[in-house]
Amino acid sequence: MAMQKIDAKYYLYTASYRHNGINIVDVTDPYNPVNIKWMEGFWAKPDLKDGQSIPQTPSSFHKQTGGGN
Repeated sequence: MAMQKIDAKYYLYTASYRHNGINIVDVTDPYNPVNIKWMEGFWAKPDLKDGQSIPQTPSSFHKQTGGGN
């Protein structure tokens, strides 16, 4: 979770590993939050099930470290 102030607005960024994405919420009025945007995530493999947390990493990372999935 992260919060950012832009001019007079406050935005909350929340990551969801269950649904693999990031939600941006305008929380300027905390009693009436407004969903601004949902962005699909890139960090989990599509075949992962709930409760698993193996991140997706670029293939170039595996070449550098000698690792892989």
